[in-house]
Amino acid sequence: MIIDLDGRSYVDPVSGKNYVVRHMTLQDVDQVVELEKRLFTPPWSRASFLAELDERPYSLSLVAMDEQTLIGYMVVYFIFEEAHLANLAVAPEYQHRGLGEHLLRLLFRMARETHCQTLLLEVRRSNAKAIRLYEKMGFAHTGVRRKYYEDGEDALLMCKTLVEEKN
Repeated sequence: MIIDLDGRSYVDPVSGKNYVVRHMTLQDVDQVVELEKRLFTPPWSRASFLAELDERPYSLSLVAMDEQTLIGYMVVYFIFEEAHLANLAVAPEYQHRGLGEHLLRLLFRMARETHCQTLLLEVRRSNAKAIRLYEKMGFAHTGVRRKYYEDGEDALLMCKTLVEEKN
């Protein structure tokens, strides 16, 4: 899925640097996989990210770049009136600078542009930092997916209903 990202850069409030948000390419996959391995257990595989780029017309994969260094990424599925956030990651050294919020606001705008009404996601019950971010951004707890992850941990199901707002 291709969505116009013109003008969708991000200015880091700590460093003042301008970071670019753009569509993920095959050349980005190695850096994406390395960041995924740093952040998640078990991580998505290289094949999973390649499938997002090659096989899924409803999938949108974005990266945030500090020049040539990948600092974050997001994978979203747009299915009819729903957008499903499948993966969101920010490099630890870039966390707490608003990049995750920026990526979510970008998702909100893209979801509205594609006429989505609802945003869904699953998050590990133990991922307190992510849960706080999603709650801050207006997601509500709507359920639990028991033993959702390979290691048996539950996932919290969270949802945000899109209304006409200026995000």
